[in-house]
Amino acid sequence: MLMEVRPEPYCLDPNAPPRTYEHPGGNVCAELANPDCAALKRLGLRQVNILRYIHDDGSPAAMNVVVYRFATVEGALAHYTDRVLADQDPATLSLRSLPRLTFSALGTAFARAYTGPFVVEANYSNPRQAPTQLTVESEQALSRVFGPLARSGENRALPKSVRRLPERERVEFGLNFESDNAFGVLGLGQAATGYYKRGEKRYRVIVSEAEDPELARDVYVALRRLPGRRLLKKMPFDAFEIRMPTDTGAVAEWLVGKLQGVVVAVTDEPLVLVRGTARERHTHCLDRAEKLRVLQSVLRVSVR
Repeated sequence: MLMEVRPEPYCLDPNAPPRTYEHPGGNVCAELANPDCAALKRLGLRQVNILRYIHDDGSPAAMNVVVYRFATVEGALAHYTDRVLADQDPATLSLRSLPRLTFSALGTAFARAYTGPFVVEANYSNPRQAPTQLTVESEQALSRVFGPLARSGENRALPKSVRRLPERERVEFGLNFESDNAFGVLGLGQAATGYYKRGEKRYRVIVSEAEDPELARDVYVALRRLPGRRLLKKMPFDAFEIRMPTDTGAVAEWLVGKLQGVVVAVTDEPLVLVRGTARERHTHCLDRAEKLRVLQSVLRVSVR
């Protein structure tokens, strides 16, 4: 994918030829920055390519590129969203998207992108450049490296749960894909979480979609076992509401619904939720009626 790329005026470093690791283990983990090899294996990592580019004018400018290939798009997307978002608030990230790459993040001297089963990460360095100059040059250099991804024919299929998330009101970079711990419950399977903003109000939408309706029922039943839930009656789908304590001591209110093979939760945003009066809560959170309208919209949307 990137092995033949020559992002002029950069070329592959002849003193550090490209390296390929199949079914990587400890040998490649020692080379990667901040590796979590156990997590990468759980996500189905199959291959890692490491490349180094240098400027052809002999300056110390260089780019280190790592290409991860996963067994599934789900594993790749989970790794990408974790690397971009982690536990941060997407509304506060100082990132931009790369041209013609929907799933990409460009920061100061680094960039990441997801395409099909691949995740590409690159870092730029030049010890002779001042911070302002480094920012400008790194953006130009990294854009050249990632340009071929925008033109590639790689599979860009997304999990159904991601495709079902609403795009309207979603915060830029406000996507997290969980490969196993849906809804924050260990071992509950895959789910996509979107982060949203409506004026001053923040909320999340979590979607788990299964091909088999019985699997969705298992997810829903597991969530319904959480303490304090209250079933909602006279609804066109199975639904309940629940109050969940957060790390700050505030309480997040959830609405959860299931229709056929889809389970959806609409929740308050714990990153901005603080203990306070009902008026203060109303300023930052959707009320119950607003959450219910979002829940109904997501459950009934048609996914092609």
